[in-house]
Amino acid sequence: MRFLRRIVLALGAFAAAIYAIDALSIRLGIPARPRFSSVVVEKHYAFKLKDNKNELMVAPPQPVKCANSLLPQLGASPCWYLARHPVQEIQMDGGLPDYLARP
Repeated sequence: MRFLRRIVLALGAFAAAIYAIDALSIRLGIPARPRFSSVVVEKHYAFKLKDNKNELMVAPPQPVKCANSLLPQLGASPCWYLARHPVQEIQMDGGLPDYLARP
């Protein structure tokens, strides 16, 4: 049991260290690189209709501010993640929940 606890503590400490190093890196600009960039992202809004179908509305592609870091920092998503996911689908619920809408 002690061995398992030590492994969990070591993994937690490792994760905290990675996050702290990444946060310091973007705040101090080490290595010398731009801290923020932008990636063009296309957003699809999916509206749930009454008959359990979805209606998609596509917004024009727009540049989104992103952080040049490993993890999300300073309220911005990492650029590597947005570059790999240039289309984002956002679920919109426009009515009552199913359990209230049924008679």
